[in-house]
Amino acid sequence: MPEPEEQAEELLKDGSDICQQLMDRYARSSAPQHRHLLATAAAMRSILASESLPLTPPAYFAAAIDTAASNSDTLDSTAAAALLSFLSVVLPLVPAQEISAEKAGEAVSVLVNLVGKERGSDGGLAVATVKAVVKCLGILLGFCDLENWDSLKLGFQTLLDFSIDRRPKVRRCAQDCLVKAFKSFKSSGVNKAASKLVLSMLKNNMPLAVKLSSLKAVDGSKDDTLSKPEHLEVLYMLSVVKISVPSLSTKVSSKVISEIVKLLNSKFSVLTRHVFQVIEAFFETSRVEVTVPETDKIVDLLVSYVSSGDKNPVDTDISAATLLKRALDILHDGESSLWIRNLPLVCGCLAGLLSSEASIASLASSILKELLSHLADYKTLLTDKDKPSDDEGQESTEGSAIKSVCLIFENALATYSGIPDEHILGVITVLFLNLGEISYAFMKSIVLKLADLMILANGGTSNTDHLRKCIGSAVIAMGPELILTLLPISLHADLTCLNIWLIPILKDFVVEASLGYYIENVVPLAKSFEQASRKVKKLAISQDLQAHAYDLWGLLPSFCCHPTDTYQNVGALAEILITFLKEDSFMHKNIAIALQVLSPSYVKPGCFSFNFFLMFIFGCVLNYSFLYALFFFFFWLFAQVLVYQNKNVLSPKTESAEPNSSAEKDCVLQFRNVSTYSKKIATKNIKALTSCSTELLQALTNLFVDSLPEKRSYLKDAIGCLASITDSSITKMILMSLFERFQFGDGEGEFEKLGSDNQAMIDKEQGNLSSTEKEIQRCVIMELASSFVEGAKEDLIDLIYKFITHTFEVTNESGHCEAYHTLSRILEEHAWFSSSRFVELIDLLLGLKSPVDIASLRSRFASLHILMIHALKMRLEEENTKAFLILNEIILTLKEGNEEFRKAAYDILLKISASLKDSSAISDAPYHKLIGMIMGYLSGSSPHIKSGAVSALSVLVYQDADICLSMPDIVPSLLSLLHTKVVEVIKAVLGFVKVLVSCLQAKDLHRLLSDVVYEVLPWSSVSRHHFRSKVIVIMEIIIRKCGSAVVESVTPEKYKSFLKTVFENRHGKTSSKESDAGDTEMMLADSSMKASGSMLEKRKHKAMSSIPEENNSVEQRKRKREKKNNTYARIPSSNEHHSSSGSGGGLRAVQSARRSHNAKSMNGQSEGRQKKSKRNHDQIMTNHEKRKEPTNTSQKDEATHIPNASKLSKHKVGRKRHKINK
Repeated sequence: MPEPEEQAEELLKDGSDICQQLMDRYARSSAPQHRHLLATAAAMRSILASESLPLTPPAYFAAAIDTAASNSDTLDSTAAAALLSFLSVVLPLVPAQEISAEKAGEAVSVLVNLVGKERGSDGGLAVATVKAVVKCLGILLGFCDLENWDSLKLGFQTLLDFSIDRRPKVRRCAQDCLVKAFKSFKSSGVNKAASKLVLSMLKNNMPLAVKLSSLKAVDGSKDDTLSKPEHLEVLYMLSVVKISVPSLSTKVSSKVISEIVKLLNSKFSVLTRHVFQVIEAFFETSRVEVTVPETDKIVDLLVSYVSSGDKNPVDTDISAATLLKRALDILHDGESSLWIRNLPLVCGCLAGLLSSEASIASLASSILKELLSHLADYKTLLTDKDKPSDDEGQESTEGSAIKSVCLIFENALATYSGIPDEHILGVITVLFLNLGEISYAFMKSIVLKLADLMILANGGTSNTDHLRKCIGSAVIAMGPELILTLLPISLHADLTCLNIWLIPILKDFVVEASLGYYIENVVPLAKSFEQASRKVKKLAISQDLQAHAYDLWGLLPSFCCHPTDTYQNVGALAEILITFLKEDSFMHKNIAIALQVLSPSYVKPGCFSFNFFLMFIFGCVLNYSFLYALFFFFFWLFAQVLVYQNKNVLSPKTESAEPNSSAEKDCVLQFRNVSTYSKKIATKNIKALTSCSTELLQALTNLFVDSLPEKRSYLKDAIGCLASITDSSITKMILMSLFERFQFGDGEGEFEKLGSDNQAMIDKEQGNLSSTEKEIQRCVIMELASSFVEGAKEDLIDLIYKFITHTFEVTNESGHCEAYHTLSRILEEHAWFSSSRFVELIDLLLGLKSPVDIASLRSRFASLHILMIHALKMRLEEENTKAFLILNEIILTLKEGNEEFRKAAYDILLKISASLKDSSAISDAPYHKLIGMIMGYLSGSSPHIKSGAVSALSVLVYQDADICLSMPDIVPSLLSLLHTKVVEVIKAVLGFVKVLVSCLQAKDLHRLLSDVVYEVLPWSSVSRHHFRSKVIVIMEIIIRKCGSAVVESVTPEKYKSFLKTVFENRHGKTSSKESDAGDTEMMLADSSMKASGSMLEKRKHKAMSSIPEENNSVEQRKRKREKKNNTYARIPSSNEHHSSSGSGGGLRAVQSARRSHNAKSMNGQSEGRQKKSKRNHDQIMTNHEKRKEPTNTSQKDEATHIPNASKLSKHKVGRKRHKINK
């Protein structure tokens, strides 16, 4: 049954009389304590009434205290219990400052006196009553003078006495009040005095506590040991000390921990867990100047306890290990010399736990890793004298400590009969990485031991992943030069190979190595294996030696990960690569050799091994030599890694500017982040790379034009990297030489026109390229030209642009995809080009036929995207006109029958919007200008264009619903279109409304609710074209967000019956509980619109896909008829085109656009080889002289319509409501 004092707040919730509320609650109770409580309350009310005092908590408190004080000698236990219970109900309700400090002190004396007498009597007080007194004392201390110890001493001492009471409820309540009292003290003197009382209690109990700590707890003896009350009080006392530690004064805190340390020994006792808890509280709250002197002692005792073996409970070993970590952290922060001195001691005892059960071993491993991570701060203090030697007297403290730590783990490794587990290997890994290069001096024996384990494991079934990573950390720390000094890779005279197992580890873990070492040591070693393979007659042995040679050559990628001597040795490396590239020895190797080199376990996407593997496959399948494919990959790596890792230091770019492959990152970041070069070193490296880039670029371009498409994608990246650091004039000469070679133009940059059939016959007789061959090669050269764009100067850009325009002029479709892509690259990389030739570029693009394949269309849109952004940011009339022409094409594409084309249009619209919003920190004008231009199509356009504009606004609102709030004309303008009778437009607007109500937050939707409901509901009576079902979906979303009562309040009377039907249908689909949950999810999701996995996104997608199936079937039948009738040569009329625009005016297209927008854009070159679809070229042409005349005048008007934004005002919804004629 709940105690009366626990319900005080509930009793006074309406501010009425306490006595009356007690009577209302307990009048029917037959419990004696309740009857006595009501009698006491009635008596107190009578006292107040007789003296005409208010029936308030302070008055009740004063009456009760006076009664207790005046009748303390005559009160029996029952009356005293009832009076104290009444006080515990009243006192918490007394407002602050309502009791003076003097009266509070007197009240404390009365309560202490009363409870003291009852404790000495035979019957005593009940637990609940004593708890009530303790609670009252805790509250009264808050009313006392918190800066006067005399006012507080009696109450605090009483709480301290009750805090070790045997009754759990009383004890816990007293301890809680004790903590609150400590926190309320406002004087250091008061705090010091209170702390001394705690210390005094501890000292009084210490003799018995020391006795208990010396008794070893064994099974069955614990209860006997704690059977005496005074023994239990020791435990309760330790609990009080634990909760008091955070509040103790500095001096007392030091004395307390000195006493606690006396209770700690190497054997487990009944006090061990409590002592550990006190020490933990001490570590967490005490200041460094207090803890450091005592921590050194505690470390020794904890190490002794952990090292005592399996005799102690597991949980105490875990606690001791955790305390050791915390102790060393304190020493590290306060006294580093003590930390380094104690580190071997702690590592030694924790290393013994690594072979324990999994939970303890895992904890010990984690603690050791954290402790050893601090060694990186000390390795810089070591000198040559600290290297291990026989003369230990010459070692510094740091050197001696590190030597001892390494020896501990060396001995721990020796205890394992097989492969060590992940726990000890993980710790050794951290030790390697934090010691760095000096680990060569201290951990040689560990490396040799790990190598022996690896040799034993090779050929077996054991999992060596952790062992490989541990050895790999040694490679990172020491470097390949020192590792290969300890573990040399060699070929003996009997053709046996030594330490070949090390090569895959080197490939994965070498970083910040020397290119010079690779050239001077690894290359000769690889050549020696190749030479030996030629001399061997046995095929199997020959193939093994050849595979080892290729593995050694394959170490180059790892040596290129932030090499330390790039600018000194990159020239020599380039010579080797070019030499091997030009040689054609070792041709026609079997594909089996390629597969033999890399085992499947190393083939992972995104890493060097995987790309390397791909190069092997390409090289062998395409009848190239294995070595040729190998060095083909080396060129790719040379540019991708060496160039970018230096360029990014000098001119950091966004993630998109980094190499496509994540190989470099995977190689380096498996264990640690590698610091980048300084700007000075990066400048030298780039200068050295530039000096040899010309020959490399020439070699790669020759490979590119002679390679098949599968290999060109890798070469493009490498060529682009090298071209970005090569002098633009050199790159231009290379490109012009290719133009001459393939007969596209002369050496002056002039391009030839397509000849007649007679010219083709002459070319054939003279052995020149045929037209088909030239067109194929044109695509290759155009693809190559796109790689030259990044580092190109103006003259090279002009040359590439001339080649682009020449391609558009002399070809119909061939090469257009590559030309569009190259043009978009120019516009992306060189902003000056789009601004200086804006009009010319617009006329060029809009004068071309619209592409018939999706790859070309996306590349075309990429160029239009940049030009559109430029136009919107300009304020000139000509730019505005051009921007409308671009927007014409996008909106018309939104109405295309081809789904991929519509996705491309939605994607480019979203990109334009995102680009404008990214620049909106300066001004929102361009973004609002785009919205205004789209809204301009709502006036005076054909229904076809008008519905396309609505679809465009739908997708923008789907991405950013706030535009409806920042531009309040949008929603009224679109709602006004519901007064038309054009089916296509009505569908589009209803689709917009559905997107709007799905995306807006509930609080924002309330602002538009009246207009939306009033304009949408009239269409609920129209069943044709599924208008009614669309309105139902919209209303369900609104009801879910805003609530049925709010929606009903803004619904016209004539539609109340329809709304009732919607309510019933909604409750029929889901239970009220589910509906409430849905509302909650929606409201919560509104606050996190940008989260990709939020409930709001799911809700919106669900809303987008709720179009009735029957409508889809109608559209499918219409598509079939259109396909059957082959009606691709004209733009559909309004009634026909709704099938392509989609139900709801583009809602499904909005949804698919978002999916497409989130997906990675397709590469223009690869997409150019996909299946092409038919499309009408005339529907998006302007009146440019190169565009064909449309066959339909109305379609021409659509294509060239430039709306007047000033007409928007007539689309605003006025106060007068219009009814729709049915």
